[in-house]
Amino acid sequence: MRDVFDPSMPPALAVPFAQLENAFSRLRELVQDMGAEELRYTGSDGGANSTATLLAHLAHADLGYLHLVKGEPVPPDLGARFAEGANTDTVLVPSSGRSVGQLLAAHAEVIGMCRDYLRTCDDAAAVREVAVPWWPEPGTVRWVLWVMTYHSARHQGQIARLREAWKARGDAG
Repeated sequence: MRDVFDPSMPPALAVPFAQLENAFSRLRELVQDMGAEELRYTGSDGGANSTATLLAHLAHADLGYLHLVKGEPVPPDLGARFAEGANTDTVLVPSSGRSVGQLLAAHAEVIGMCRDYLRTCDDAAAVREVAVPWWPEPGTVRWVLWVMTYHSARHQGQIARLREAWKARGDAG
């Protein structure tokens, strides 16, 4: 039976983290059967971010949020490993030749880092203030976890639309 309670995590953080894990599970289900060509498809007009780019971006963004929650910069070696998902002047860096399995494994690693960190926290940490440079006001640790979940869901919608366009392209040709 599934539940949101993880006895190794503070109860105040267990639910938002369970939502983040659930979002990652849904993401994995959405893309796990993608081939390389579909993974790099950028829409009928070529102007969309590919699924590969969005997957790399989600891992990079979640790593950044985790380190904001921790109150420390992303270590340079870790930042370099996940740099492919970075933004440059609001444009996502296109992903290189990594497979869907490699991209999902990188994101799973970041989700694992989040889990490990949150297990070191207590309930009081849930309402600790987190300054996110691009937000107009600080949020709590719990709020950051909710934003990470929403961010994943939004990009899953984009990926679902790319999949529909990919399939329609195949039907037309």
